[in-house]
Amino acid sequence: MEANGTETCPLCAGQPLHTAILCGPKPGGGEELGCRMTTRACDWCGGRGMVAVVVANRYRKGQELRNIRIHKLEVTQEQLARILRIPGISNGEAVNAIEHGRGDIPEQFERELRQFAKARATR
Repeated sequence: MEANGTETCPLCAGQPLHTAILCGPKPGGGEELGCRMTTRACDWCGGRGMVAVVVANRYRKGQELRNIRIHKLEVTQEQLARILRIPGISNGEAVNAIEHGRGDIPEQFERELRQFAKARATR
């Protein structure tokens, strides 16, 4: 962690540029398919390799909650949203945003998630 409140991106580990192979219709139209190599930037840090500490912590917390959902609860994002009574039209999208660090999880939901996982583990 640096003194200015930034740290290495937790998604790309400071290697923001990577080579990707894209496949699809060839440029210029037509129905022919083809693949090409390109260089892409990390979606999370935008190719900088660094993010704010609070952003990195939010991402790590989201990944921890995702692991609980998948490995302990074995439920989908939509099912988890219903269990935690997360309001909204597309509740699964809210859980997805939390798991990928794009949204904060309210303390109440985090507490309920951990209690639910603990109760399910003791069954």
